[in-house]
Amino acid sequence: MSSISGALPSRALDGVSVCACACRETLVSNQMRRVKFVRSSSLVRQFSARGSSVHELVNSEDGASLAAGLVYFKDAHIDFTLWYDEALFCVSREESFSVLVEGEEHFLDPGDMLWLPSGSSLVYRSRGTAAAIWAVTPPDWAKRRPAGV
Repeated sequence: MSSISGALPSRALDGVSVCACACRETLVSNQMRRVKFVRSSSLVRQFSARGSSVHELVNSEDGASLAAGLVYFKDAHIDFTLWYDEALFCVSREESFSVLVEGEEHFLDPGDMLWLPSGSSLVYRSRGTAAAIWAVTPPDWAKRRPAGV
């Protein structure tokens, strides 16, 4: 059984717009979870003042044991401290895309991956536009956001 839903409403995570997309879900036999298909062309990029457009595409509400999605950076310089573990996969970049972690800058090219442990203080940086796939655990990371972050 497969169905396609229309554009999903965006929701905000403390000022970060998350996910506006069309997806197709397929029930997996003998499980209550569904396979979820998202066409990236259906994502609506809404950049925050800091230069990111975050799209959370799967999470605990889907029965997943992780959360994952796509993020776009546009001339970004975003200071951040993680309260979750994150794997970040560079999909594309124009001029440059890097993550500064504890004073060490990691420049990412398409196909590169960076694992970032919980508690990492970092800066996401891009010149031009960059896109990355992210996966985090726990899957309800957004609900666990510490006060003041």
